[in-house]
Amino acid sequence: MTFGDQRIRLAGIDAPEKQQTCPRNGIEWACGQEATEILTGSLDGKQLRCTTGGHDRYDGALATCIVGQADIARMMLAAGFAFVSEDASEESKAAYQQAMDTKLGIWDGEVQIAAEWRSAHPQPTSPVRNIARATSMNTAARKPRSHGGSTVNG
Repeated sequence: MTFGDQRIRLAGIDAPEKQQTCPRNGIEWACGQEATEILTGSLDGKQLRCTTGGHDRYDGALATCIVGQADIARMMLAAGFAFVSEDASEESKAAYQQAMDTKLGIWDGEVQIAAEWRSAHPQPTSPVRNIARATSMNTAARKPRSHGGSTVNG
């Protein structure tokens, strides 16, 4: 997601890339596009509160984001449109397992882990390009902030 010139990733998950497809019932399905639409729809016109903490392997900011009372990362896991990270909460891991067990979202067909898909499909705009932006964030202010007008990038 992008807030102004600041790019963040949701902590605890890795979602399919926007261009990623998944085989389902013998047909290529735009699972990455659908994951992006699910995330965008959950944010549309709503107040978003994000707390940053830590950085990903590209030195981009990681954040926990809440809309109303809902943790956006956990919502994406429960809908079956994200992979869980090892450092995710037990509640998030349970939501992930439930989505897999009931074949929700990406689990309704075959899916390649997003990190593996990225390795096989390098993009001209790599996350490494965003290191300068992410490191220029005000790292002293790690308190929750409300955001409107966020942009979701797959």
